[in-house]
Amino acid sequence: MKIKILNSAFAVILTVLLVANLPITVKAASNGVTELKPGKTVSTKLSDSKKHSVKYIENINKTTDDLKMTIYIDGKVKYTCNASWAFKASVFLLDVNVNTTLIYTFIFVGDEGTEFNKIFNYNNGYLKECSDIEYITGTAANPIPIKAGENKFIVNCGRQEPSIGCFKINASFKYDTSSKKVSKASSAYDIDFSDCYGHGYKPGEMGGWKDNWGTVSRSFNTYTKAGGNTLSFTSTKGERLKVQKVNIQKNAVYIQVMNEKGKTGWFKDLGWNLTKNYFLEALYAD
Repeated sequence: MKIKILNSAFAVILTVLLVANLPITVKAASNGVTELKPGKTVSTKLSDSKKHSVKYIENINKTTDDLKMTIYIDGKVKYTCNASWAFKASVFLLDVNVNTTLIYTFIFVGDEGTEFNKIFNYNNGYLKECSDIEYITGTAANPIPIKAGENKFIVNCGRQEPSIGCFKINASFKYDTSSKKVSKASSAYDIDFSDCYGHGYKPGEMGGWKDNWGTVSRSFNTYTKAGGNTLSFTSTKGERLKVQKVNIQKNAVYIQVMNEKGKTGWFKDLGWNLTKNYFLEALYAD
């Protein structure tokens, strides 16, 4: 009788171990985004009708803060990234349409901000980069995808620019099914100053901003278009302006503001070679 009980117990343990090592089948999340856990294998469709096992491993040297992140598909290494002074790697599945799930990665790297923002498509056994969106999400705080579908996805991330300080945006991207590339879905993104870096501020308290209204610290010109040369209006020191949108280009950043008369205009961000900002409320990351 004891032998039967032991055999039964062994069978239960063996079953649990076997089940624990089986890949988890990922169901499409309601928002189209699934975050993977390091070392945990999942089963999902990527870019064809077949199911694939996907896993990523992160190895961190706590002495040097060197990080190595490796992505495995069907048990084979498909991508490896090495970063210095890194704290964490994150990998997400983005269900951009019923036939395509993209792989989104980013690594948070010390004082340099976030690096290695990559979007991959898996096709014919190869993991190919669709885009490097670092010029938008680079040096950002926690660029986390929050929604995917209809050949688009949205990444929520914090940024900071010399002219206005810290803020957050929901950056929209589109996926081209023919070229299998990712690009910006819109030229400008809404700005939100609320709790940008998790310092415990309540909405409206970040750096003294109230509903994105700030106090001009020195006069500057605004223009009718981002990068244009047709004057919209000239701001004056002490004036109140509402910061509305940001247009992030690879070589320049433009910010849209609205004055109390309801007129809007764009100005070019100062760039990090200058230290004086345009608003008294500008707050920067520690």
